[in-house]
Amino acid sequence: MILSQAIIFILGWPLEWTEIIIIFVPIFLPMLKHFNIDPILWGTLVFVNLQRRSCRRRWRCRRSISRASRHRTSR
Repeated sequence: MILSQAIIFILGWPLEWTEIIIIFVPIFLPMLKHFNIDPILWGTLVFVNLQRRSCRRRWRCRRSISRASRHRTSR
């Protein structure tokens, strides 16, 4: 389970959350039954993992926008 979460976290850099869900979640779902992992728990962890990655992207974007706006107003 930790390995699948790490893979999803790493894929969060080049891919958007919709692509990860459509492409990679169906690959991991059969493995959950094989390793006796609760699908609800795993799905919740995927959701939190993708949200955390999304929040980091937004924070960087806001930070760069605020820097640009401060630079423009200081002239």
